[in-house]
Amino acid sequence: MNDFIFIKEVITSTVIIRLLKSGIIHYTYLLNSEIDEHEHQINHNALIELVGKSDLFPILIDSEGQINITPEGRKKVRELESVVPLSHRAIVISTLSQRILANFYIKFHKPLITTKVFNTHIEALTWLKNCKVKIKNEL
Repeated sequence: MNDFIFIKEVITSTVIIRLLKSGIIHYTYLLNSEIDEHEHQINHNALIELVGKSDLFPILIDSEGQINITPEGRKKVRELESVVPLSHRAIVISTLSQRILANFYIKFHKPLITTKVFNTHIEALTWLKNCKVKIKNEL
């Protein structure tokens, strides 16, 4: 699929982060990853290394399997959310348990970045591309 052609890539022990040709960041959690505050800081630094701090990018997040974000890791996500170079966040969920957890987190922790959950990559990419067009038209 042409939507996933990437131009830059950074890999940590828990994620693969790719800047796609479309200008969307594809952030994939690796199989059975556990993300604590230390791992999230490493992933945050890798994201900054990939795209810098000056522009905002839409991001597509998915996982290759079950992941665990510890309470400390979720706290670090929240702490760094105001400084990440992101405009919109689409999360692709493959299981009912992941969907329940993601929707619970979004509902009760109100992300600073507009965040939506999707069943497929196609739906998520379509939404992110529409968000990019909307932002571009507002400038």
